[in-house]
Amino acid sequence: MPCTPIKIGNSTGLLCSRGQKRKVCYYCSRIHEFLCDFPVKKQKNGKWKTCDKPLCEIHTKKGTSGETDFCREHYGKALAAYNRRALLQT
Repeated sequence: MPCTPIKIGNSTGLLCSRGQKRKVCYYCSRIHEFLCDFPVKKQKNGKWKTCDKPLCEIHTKKGTSGETDFCREHYGKALAAYNRRALLQT
């Protein structure tokens, strides 16, 4: 339980709390740093809802651009879609 010293007027004390609950990686107990960016559902406003599975640095799979992150289940699908698009452009 983290405690922080506080001062109010001439008095000092400690404020202790459980802190913010942090999400952990879907695959392990490490704190997540990334969310899966794979589009899973098109919303009524035309934007795509992404998987958003919390992932740590070890369990994230980087996309071809290096700016997208995927979980294990969606990495293969994303790579296949990228390869299909690359074939169509040639």
